[in-house]
Amino acid sequence: MNEQAPRFNPEPEQLPEAESGQAKSESIEKVEMPADFVEPEGKPGKWGEIVENKDLGIRYREKVIELPKHRQEETGVKRIRRREMLPPFPEGFLVPAGETKEEIYQINKEGEALQEKVPFFSAVSKFDDVYSFLTDGEYPNDSAWIHALEIGLITTRASKGDGPARRVRKFIDEGMYFQEIFPRRTEDVNDSVLRFYKNSDDGVEEIYKTGGERSRAADLSGEFPGDLIARSEIWCTTRNLWMGSGFRTPVFVFSNRSENLNEYIDSVMSNPDTRKMAEDPYEEKNEIDLLRPGTDEYEKKLQILKPYLLGINPDANYEQNLKENNVLIPKTYLAGGTKTLRLLREGTPLIKNLEPKIPLIRHPDIKPLRWCHAELALVPTKRSLNILFFETE
Repeated sequence: MNEQAPRFNPEPEQLPEAESGQAKSESIEKVEMPADFVEPEGKPGKWGEIVENKDLGIRYREKVIELPKHRQEETGVKRIRRREMLPPFPEGFLVPAGETKEEIYQINKEGEALQEKVPFFSAVSKFDDVYSFLTDGEYPNDSAWIHALEIGLITTRASKGDGPARRVRKFIDEGMYFQEIFPRRTEDVNDSVLRFYKNSDDGVEEIYKTGGERSRAADLSGEFPGDLIARSEIWCTTRNLWMGSGFRTPVFVFSNRSENLNEYIDSVMSNPDTRKMAEDPYEEKNEIDLLRPGTDEYEKKLQILKPYLLGINPDANYEQNLKENNVLIPKTYLAGGTKTLRLLREGTPLIKNLEPKIPLIRHPDIKPLRWCHAELALVPTKRSLNILFFETE
C-alpha cells in the first residue's frame, strides 16, 4: 500500500469577505482549535459558488476532493465533498474561550471542560436547522448514530492530561479519515473493552479481556500485531451529540446511507465467527423491545424520559416530531451487540440521547471499519466549520 502523509496547508486559505455592513465575528480569532483545515490527500477541485440561506443567516462554499487510486481501493471512498461554513456565524453558534452558555453549563457542570474554558461549536437544539441545512438533513437525524472523537467537548478525569490531545494529534498524523477505527495500540484504548480471540476447532475462542480503563490494558505493550483477532467498540449517541451540547473535535455521523458501513455490518453478521465476536452477553439474554407511538406504554415511557430528553436542552417541537416520524423508544438497554447493530443497519428511528455502541471487529475475513465509512463528518477549526461527505459513487 502506498501510504502517504496528509497534506498540511502552509498558509491559511483566503475566505470571502463578509458582506458589506456585516462585522467579522471576533470569536474566530480567539478559538484555540486547529488553525486551518487539513485537507485529505487527493486532487481538490475549485470552490463552487457561495450558497446562502438568508432565513438562517448562514453561508457555505463547496469543493470536491478526488482521492488517489490507492485510497479508493483501500477505503471504498472515491471522493470527499468538502463544505465550508463561512463567517459571520449565528450568534452563539461558535462559543469563544472564556465564555460558557448557560445550557452548556447545565449539561456539563460535572465536566472539566468548563475549567479549561475551551472554545467550541454549540450543538443545542436551536441550531438544529443550521446543521440540517449544512448537512442536507443528515444531522441531526433520528436514524443516525453520532460519535465525537475524544468526546468532543468534555475532558473526563479518566482521560486527563495529554491523552485526548495526543490521540487527536495521532488522528491527524496517521491518515485522519482513512485510518481504521479499531485501536492500534494499548494507549489508544479509551473507555472501551478489548476482547482477544484465537482460532479453534469450534471457531473463535475468547482468550483475554481488558476493562474500560487504559491502566488495565498496561500489560499489553506496543502496537497490536497484524494478525490479531479482536473486538473493541465505540460509543455513540442517537440523533445528535450527547444532550446536544457542543464539540471541538471531529464528529462522525454513521447511518445506513453509507454503503461502506452497510458492507461492514453485513460481512460481520454473515460470518459465524465474527457474528459471535460482535454479540453482547446481555443482548443474547434479552430481546430488544421497541415501543411505538400511539400506545399507552409509549406515552408512559415518554413522560418518564421527558426531563432527560427535554429538560436541559429544550426543543419545543421534538415531542410532536417523535410521533410524526414514528420514532421508537427502546424498552430495554441497548448494549451494543448484534441486535443493536441491526437497528443501525436497518435505519431504525430512535429517540435521542441513547448511547449504543458499534462493535469493531478485527478479523482476517473482515474489511476494517474506518472513519471515512461514516456518512459524513463535522470538522471544526478556529476559522470555520467543515462538513465532509464521504462519497462512494
